[in-house]
Amino acid sequence: MQQEACQHDFTYHGALNFFKNKELITVVEAWKCRKCGVLRLGRRGPEVLLSSEGMYPDIEPGKEWVVFLCLAGEEPVIEVYQMRPGDEIPHTCDAYPRESVLVLDEDFSLRLGKGDGKPSKHFAYKFSRIVKGYIEMGSIPPEVVTLTRTE
Repeated sequence: MQQEACQHDFTYHGALNFFKNKELITVVEAWKCRKCGVLRLGRRGPEVLLSSEGMYPDIEPGKEWVVFLCLAGEEPVIEVYQMRPGDEIPHTCDAYPRESVLVLDEDFSLRLGKGDGKPSKHFAYKFSRIVKGYIEMGSIPPEVVTLTRTE
């Protein structure tokens, strides 16, 4: 069934927990439509007080949920984007040259620009591959543990 024509019937699907040195930083929860399988995401954490506050907009057709991590600074940056391979990540930091852009690769990893190598301390993950698990950001690369079966 196509997502646009579906009258979604969401059930709780799972959560992805983010830790830094065993301290819980935030949680991204997912609900899955029983009919078409589309995911709806929401974020919980210290800055999100109500369940509806942390909800992400519905995903656009043809895009996937992507978790982006920047571990270059003192505190980790955790973002969730709707993307497709080839899209640029809207992120800048001092860990790579300003003229470089981070691009989502076909395998949902990151590359610098048009093939200038892999960025250091920056990571991307396809959310549906790692939901029902956690990411420990206290090491580089982060430790990713999930109960989700591989696609």
